Amino acid sequence: MSVADVDGDGRPDLLAGNCWFKHTGGKQFQPTKIADVGGLIFAGKFKPGKVPQIVIAPGDGVGPLRWYECAGDPLKPADWVGHDLLDRNVIHGHSLQLADINGDGHLDIFCAEMAKWTESKKEPDNPGATAWIFYGDGQGHFTKTEFCVGQGWHENARGRS
Repeated sequence: MSVADVDGDGRPDLLAGNCWFKHTGGKQFQPTKIADVGGLIFAGKFKPGKVPQIVIAPGDGVGPLRWYECAGDPLKPADWVGHDLLDRNVIHGHSLQLADINGDGHLDIFCAEMAKWTESKKEPDNPGATAWIFYGDGQGHFTKTEFCVGQGWHENARGRS
């Protein structure tokens, strides 16, 4: 789960799974589905626009790593358009973070896979576990780099204000 002002109304909204939840007052939230597959989810500005973009990676499972932009009304699920960051699925992508990693003023994406999740096995479940950095250019384009291969990552996190 994470927090962002998705619709630009000045109030924090919640993001969880494959949805964002508009804060409608008090303890009330209205869900809007962004994607078919959920997991780790964060919002940030990968390109100019009124609405922040949202990136989703699978957590306990296998699925796509995508960033989504709103092509209209952020309260309409059909207006969220997904863009693949990889040409393959992420396997147990337990690490996802957004930051300006290279200090160029543009938001970047870090995503990494787990190597081992079966305690009864000595060898890794995913020996080719990969960690990536996607360097953003501020216009919605990313340069993919393989940061590390063969080392598992699990719930790497950093604080965000």
